[in-house]
Amino acid sequence: MLFVDCNESDTIRSIFTQNQKAMIRTGILGDEQVCKSIASNIRDVGEIKLVGFFDPAGNKSVSTSGSPVSFFDSETLIRDVDAVIALSPMSSPEHIENLVRNSKHVLFEPTHFFSRAEAIHLMNMIDEADVKVQPSFDNRYNLVFRAVRPFVKNPRLIVSNHVTPFDAKKQISVLHDILLHDIDLVLSLVQSEIKSVTATSVSIDRTSPDIINTRIEFNNKCVAQFHAGRIGTDASNEMSFYQNNHYIYADLLNHQAFVARKKSELSDVGLFSSQKGDIVCDPIPIWGGSRQFSSIKAFADSIVKNTVPEVDVETMMRTFSVTQVIAEKLKLVSH
Repeated sequence: MLFVDCNESDTIRSIFTQNQKAMIRTGILGDEQVCKSIASNIRDVGEIKLVGFFDPAGNKSVSTSGSPVSFFDSETLIRDVDAVIALSPMSSPEHIENLVRNSKHVLFEPTHFFSRAEAIHLMNMIDEADVKVQPSFDNRYNLVFRAVRPFVKNPRLIVSNHVTPFDAKKQISVLHDILLHDIDLVLSLVQSEIKSVTATSVSIDRTSPDIINTRIEFNNKCVAQFHAGRIGTDASNEMSFYQNNHYIYADLLNHQAFVARKKSELSDVGLFSSQKGDIVCDPIPIWGGSRQFSSIKAFADSIVKNTVPEVDVETMMRTFSVTQVIAEKLKLVSH
């Protein structure tokens, strides 16, 4: 998630005002600071009218006027909206089921594990309620990933390195906070069943792992290697895709990407290309809105156009099934 400082009530008030003509009345449940970040991204989603948000931890809510309302609870907000963006800690299976039971469209953080039985039950509820439910795998909407995706055709090896600085307050595991999203990206690219999964971990400051290394082999012989951790001094989020005769590099954090290929007599070095020995690097253009905006826009479009979300509960369960195997191999608690 991208965090934006929106402490001034005037800023929040202007966001609500700009959305008065929107179609989908939407509320946000979760941490106040993340709610404000999302509010700043919603301003450009024309289909959405932001009604307000509620932080259960602080027992504080904000209405469309931007002023705190002491009596405003989550149930009041839910009754007054068509759709809900559910953040941790209000994105558990129980909370999502309650929202669907109340016929609300839902965009939620997949920070809580869903068992297969819970997921099947939720999918049945979604069909019965005729609502749209989208897990917010926001990295799918990362500008760099969207830019490199058309170039990834038949990868033989994928290498992912994703590290964040240490945060003692972070309670969610590395598996579900970082590695989950990296695995989701790879599964969206590799159209093959998984043959095997191996995993190792290191714990430095707590009982749960601070670093996880995972290797996934697919039936089509593609191999994906993941390094995920949160004890770095600097953040990094890089992926490399090795294919026949070339590879694609993507820096999802610093918005850089290129295709590296062998120079031949028939190929020239382009105007914006660089050359190192016999290797030519062609930059990949990157453009578009923030990943958070794009995720919310995709959610709104699925409601307005009545289409299946690009990422749905069934998609989430394929990713969760892999993280569950990793959790079992590392003897971790699923949650």
